[in-house]
Amino acid sequence: MNRVEIVRKLIDERFGGNQSAFARAIGKTPTHIYQWLNGIRNIGDGTARQIEKALGLPNDYLFNPSEKIELIKKPKIKLQQEPQILCDMFGVPDECVKNHIPPQSPIAVTEEYDYTHTHLMIARYEVNLSAGNGTAQWIEQKNKDPLIFRQSWFDKHHFSPNDLRAMTVKGDSMTPVLENGDTVIIDISDTEIIDGEIYAVAFKEKLYIKELRHTENGISMISKNSDYEVMHINEKDAHRFFVLGRKVWRGG
Repeated sequence: MNRVEIVRKLIDERFGGNQSAFARAIGKTPTHIYQWLNGIRNIGDGTARQIEKALGLPNDYLFNPSEKIELIKKPKIKLQQEPQILCDMFGVPDECVKNHIPPQSPIAVTEEYDYTHTHLMIARYEVNLSAGNGTAQWIEQKNKDPLIFRQSWFDKHHFSPNDLRAMTVKGDSMTPVLENGDTVIIDISDTEIIDGEIYAVAFKEKLYIKELRHTENGISMISKNSDYEVMHINEKDAHRFFVLGRKVWRGG
């Protein structure tokens, strides 16, 4: 029995098949568990020791696993169940996952899996707006894990990884479409406004993520939360408004 099979057996027998409960017990996220069970990330020796300690297992319980002879139930995770697992993992509706997350384990934060030939990274950024001169500087957050997508996802949508920036949503003005703390990916090459699309924009030296629409007098910046009023950009303020890029992906 290999290490992944032992973990599956622990989840089944100790946690009734509940991966989230197992994740909490060992101090990991459901994402980690999903990646282990689907071969996206290996369970390293250090992690194995942490699991043994957290669950009170005997020393070396997760080492030399091929010598264990216990029978194990068939894995409960099946391919047709993966969309629902992803829904639970990222906290988004089923349709969002089916429509917007690429198939076949599309996103992962990994330390031990060699993804260099099949996946590309999207770094996380903050935006620094310069007062007065209408410029924005994207500052990479090197202390935060990047997002990792399959190459096929970029090919399907004709995205260039050099044009994509991941950033965190702040505030509730776009609820329920975007929640505070969500991660969005912005395509900085796509700045031509299409009515109804969501963009990262700078206006009067402040950063916004809003739905944009053309009007007779200019452009409207629309919040999805009805508590926030529509912001209007007219000809007088046009020089203080510029589009940073279009939102092309969201994760909870």
